Amino acid sequence: MKTEDGKSKEYVFITDIKITKKNVERLIAAGRSRWKIENQGFNDKKIIVTI
Repeated sequence: MKTEDGKSKEYVFITDIKITKKNVERLIAAGRSRWKIENQGFNDKKIIVTI
């Protein structure tokens, strides 16, 4: 994947699901959604600790 500034990024998904052209976009969306939920949980904890 290329970023706006032309640099490359590589992401790794660990799964036992067979990745195909048909399901790859759905798996990426699920991975990003999970990351977002986990990251929000960490942010919430950080706010509570600093209060």
